[in-house]
Amino acid sequence: MDERFVRTWPDDQRGSAWFTADGYRLFASQPGEFVAVRAPLADVPRELIVSGTFRKLGGPPGGGYGLILADQGSSAGDGRDQSGQFVVAAVGDRGEVGIWRRDGQRWIDLVAWTPSGAVHPDTVANDLTVQLLGGRLTFEVNGQQVADVASGDAPGLRPGSVGIFTGGDLNEVVVSRFRVQAPGRPVGLAQTSSQPPSQLPAAQPMPQSRAESAPPSGPRPPVDAPGGQAAGPEPQRVQALLSGIADDMDGIARSFAGGLDNPHNPVSDPAVLQQDSDRLAAATSKARELQAEMDRLQNGAPGGR
Repeated sequence: MDERFVRTWPDDQRGSAWFTADGYRLFASQPGEFVAVRAPLADVPRELIVSGTFRKLGGPPGGGYGLILADQGSSAGDGRDQSGQFVVAAVGDRGEVGIWRRDGQRWIDLVAWTPSGAVHPDTVANDLTVQLLGGRLTFEVNGQQVADVASGDAPGLRPGSVGIFTGGDLNEVVVSRFRVQAPGRPVGLAQTSSQPPSQLPAAQPMPQSRAESAPPSGPRPPVDAPGGQAAGPEPQRVQALLSGIADDMDGIARSFAGGLDNPHNPVSDPAVLQQDSDRLAAATSKARELQAEMDRLQNGAPGGR
C-alpha cells in the first residue's frame, strides 16, 4: 500500500481529517485532544515498515505528529475517538522525538520527548519511518535512526493496524505520503503502488526511557533522555538514502502532473511550491548523508573498493 490518500479515509472539513490539494490534513481543534486515524487496510503484515511525509501547517509551538502501529482496533480510529490500544512514534515541531503507548484513556512513555538533530523543526517537512521486525520497533526520521524499542520493554507492541496521528492544541498538519510494506521485498519506484518499495536498514540498539506521563496531545517541555543516533555506515543505509532521495524527487515530479493547466502545480499554488521546496531540501540533506556514507564505505572496504 502506497497511499496518496484516495478517498477511503475520513473526509470532513468540519471535523478533524479531510482531503486537500496538497495531501491529507489532520487538525487537533479540541484543546487537550489528539487526532488518530486508522488506515483503511484490511490485511496488515505482522512484520512491517510504515512511512509517511508530514508537515506542520499551523498551531502554537509544541505540537507533534507521527505514525500509529500495533493498533488493536479497540477504538473507532476516526480521528475523533480519544480511547484505544495502539503505539505512536512521533516528532515535535521543537525538534524532538518520542514513542508512546495508548492504553485506554492514558499514555505510557516508551521513549519520552527527546531532542534529536534528525528532526526538521517548525513547519519543515519530515519523513518518518517505523519498522516492526523481529520483536523490535525502530524509528527513523529523515533517514536517521532515532529510537529502538524491544517488545519486552513494551507490552503493547504486538501486531495490529496502522495509521497517522497528530496532537497539540490547534495543531494542524498535512500528510502527503503514507506507505505500508512487508520488509525485504524491493521494487522500483515506477511500479504500481500496491507493491512494496525497498527494505530499510535493520535496527541498531539504543537506550530508551519508560514512564507514565501526560499524552503527546499538548505542548510540554522536553525531558532529560538519551539522544538519537544515526545508523552505522552499512550498505543498507546507502540503499535507504537512495530510496528516500528517489521518493523526494518522485514527489516533485508528480506535482507537475497535468502541466501548467493544473491549478495545483508549483507555479500556480504557493502551498505546492512550498511542499516541493521542502522535498528538495530533504533530498539535498539525504544526498549529503549519502556522500558521507559512501566515503566511509570506501575507506573501510577491503582494498579501498
